[in-house]
Formats: sequence, structure tokens, C-alpha cells
Amino acid sequence: MRIDVIKKELKNQKDLIHLIKNQDGLLVEKIFKAQTYWPKGYINIEIKNYLKELLIDPVDEKLCTPDEIRDFDFIIEVSFKPGVTDNRAKSTENALNFKFKNESLRIATGDLYFLKTNISKDEVIKLANTHFSNELIQRSFVYKRDEIKNEIPIPP
Repeated sequence: MRIDVIKKELKNQKDLIHLIKNQDGLLVEKIFKAQTYWPKGYINIEIKNYLKELLIDPVDEKLCTPDEIRDFDFIIEVSFKPGVTDNRAKSTENALNFKFKNESLRIATGDLYFLKTNISKDEVIKLANTHFSNELIQRSFVYKRDEIKNEIPIPP
């Protein structure tokens, strides 16, 4: 299971687009960012609904649906490597464990970047490692739009 949270009004990351153009000479039309959460353990409907309430600010955020995915050429998913402290995950786990008194619930988090561009997957992988993640503490996965059916895969 995964929960992807995106802004209701998508904000193009113009500074990052400009940086990529100046440093790498590559043209990226759009970059939008979302947050992703991977709950682990026994997740019943009550916990699932609470997670959505906890993680999504109804004023300016919404659940990311497959329709949002279809308007982009690539998705870069960035998350912490195993053993690296994930403070966003720890805060979410604390809230879950306080509410449900269940210490077995675990959360991992990451960020999603949706790219609209005509560059190759190899070039996007290079960008993922240089502009979107810190290889020492994070891992990144790049998915081309046609590699994704209805849902972004959960990283191993």
C-alpha cells in the first residue's frame, strides 16, 4: 500500500528547471513534486482512513490519482536508504502508535517528482542522482510513464 499526496494546485519547480538547463543543458518543461508514504504492518480500513486524514491537508492537498500520473513522461521517486533516519516517517509512526496503541505499524516516506520532458531515461537517471537525491543517504527510482500501469510500484 502507498499513499501519494500532491498539491491541489500544482506548482512548477521553475528554479530546478532553470538549474538543470544551465548546468546540464537539458530541457525539462515541467517538474511537480509530491510526497509518498508506505505504511507497513496490519492496515485495516480505520487505520487507512486515519492515515489519509493525518497526511493530507484538505485545504491545499489531495490524494494523487493515476490521472495525475498520465500527464508526465517520467516519475523520479526518492527515499532514504535503509538505516537512515526518516524524521517524517517517525512523526507519522508516533501519531499512528499514539492513536492505535500498536507498535508494529511502520512507515517509510519519500518524494515523487513528475517530469514533462523529451530527454532519455538515462539522462533522467543522471538528473535523479545529481539534482533530486543525495546518493549517500537516498536512493532513487526512475519510471517512464509507459512502465506504470495504474499505480507507481513500491520500491524494494
